[in-house]
Amino acid sequence: MLAYNAGDIAGAPQRMWVRTSADGVSWSDRTEISNGSATVNNAFPALAAGPTSGDFRLAWQDDRNGSTTTWNTWYRRTTDGGSSWNEPARVSDQSGGATYKTAAGYAFPYGDYFEIAVDAKGRTHLIWGEGSSYSGSGGTWYTRELVGR
Repeated sequence: MLAYNAGDIAGAPQRMWVRTSADGVSWSDRTEISNGSATVNNAFPALAAGPTSGDFRLAWQDDRNGSTTTWNTWYRRTTDGGSSWNEPARVSDQSGGATYKTAAGYAFPYGDYFEIAVDAKGRTHLIWGEGSSYSGSGGTWYTRELVGR
């Protein structure tokens, strides 16, 4: 499985997509995994395989909660190789702890500081960077998922 963000029009917001392959040579058509809006910026996918066949965990950052200055980190999981996915879960739901955070999200994504991993117990671990602007102050946030979520 691979995940990527891409748009259909140059300069327009990009959606989040996944493609799957059984052999790494032939790939499925792309399937949208983001919220379906052509006005939402989706970026910085992080993908990890779980402990069983067909189990994949995906996280990314998008600005669906308001504007290009309100970003959040989202998570989805499939256990059947991408045929179906759980509903998106907002994992960046802390409304405080930093001056750039509100109940709607954080001001700017530091997508190059973003990673996902699955441990031996099947728990998902996410770490991401966020801040006030490209060059402004920011922080690193971590969350761990319960087994099976």
